Amino acid sequence: MLIPRLIAFIIISAIFLWVGFRKNRVGWLFAINAVWWLVSLGLTFITFEVWKDRAYSENWAGIGFLFVVLPFAVPILIMSITEIYIVHKRKIEPKKGLFAVLIPLIAFLLLQITVGLFSM
Repeated sequence: MLIPRLIAFIIISAIFLWVGFRKNRVGWLFAINAVWWLVSLGLTFITFEVWKDRAYSENWAGIGFLFVVLPFAVPILIMSITEIYIVHKRKIEPKKGLFAVLIPLIAFLLLQITVGLFSM
């Protein structure tokens, strides 16, 4: 049930990135960045539950982290890094605005993944 949603999420993200890069439409890039932020903020709940239940030997929230948070957080992280690379390479403007959205997102995802993995 999660795999079709994950595949649809990745395909929609790739379409938004492709249109944003191909047609030089920065609005599409900002839109997909906003969606990535919303998804990562939603995943924070499961990461918080993993951190909260870290003292118990049966950390069922850890299963949720492995099967829900990581499958969404890792592709978002990879696509964000790819977007930074392509924006820098193609000199798409406003570069500062996109970087102001993407760099905190990458830092937030790395923190979220680190906390989740070390709390299991």
